[in-house]
Amino acid sequence: LSPVSDFSSDDADKVIAYLEGGGKAFITTGVTDQEMTNFKRILAFYRITEEDGLIVEGDHNHYYSNPFYILPEIASDTLTDGIYGNKYIFAPYAQALTVAESDEVVATELLSTTESSYRKAQIADTESFEKAEGDQEGPFTLGLTAEKQLGEQVSVAAVFGSEALFTEDANEMVAGANLQLFSNVWSYLVEHRLTVSIPAKSLDSGIITVPGGTSAWISIALAGYVPLNLLIAGVVIWRRRRRR
Repeated sequence: LSPVSDFSSDDADKVIAYLEGGGKAFITTGVTDQEMTNFKRILAFYRITEEDGLIVEGDHNHYYSNPFYILPEIASDTLTDGIYGNKYIFAPYAQALTVAESDEVVATELLSTTESSYRKAQIADTESFEKAEGDQEGPFTLGLTAEKQLGEQVSVAAVFGSEALFTEDANEMVAGANLQLFSNVWSYLVEHRLTVSIPAKSLDSGIITVPGGTSAWISIALAGYVPLNLLIAGVVIWRRRRRR
């Protein structure tokens, strides 16, 4: 989960040997200023590359509060059952993941950004959302599964490009949807199937996450439309009373 320092060469070899034997992996990536050569070797086993920099979402309906707080598009898949179409996933400070074409690796995209997104390679100032020259345009993959055929065995990985995706704070922002995705992915990795799954009811007060575009319209309505209508209604009532 989002290593901040690199694996040793020996440890990376052991992980790759495990995967070559049909092992499975759950991986999240995160931004670090360390060289991650051996960690990238593990990702490369599935032909996955972790792109440098952070993703800025330009679509107001796909981020919360600021463009680094991404509410990604969710693919329709068995791993997104119960989430797709009626819930948000919160993926703050996300990185792009790319998969090279290969006959032996089958990748399935789960989370992605819109065409309005772009990748900022230079992230010294995370307060700036302005698109700069050289910033790559989206869409980008933020989460995926990869299955690699190894003779009669298959090695499977679930990889996500947001180090905070499966934290408690991120999960609370979307009323448990991130945890639901986490549980679905683990069930997939261990080939565990339940006919009925009832998550525990939280007693904490929930947070309503509203996309930036919706938030702007609500602000306009509350600051302008509602007061204007109240003013008009007041004038109409006042004029009626005067006529009496």
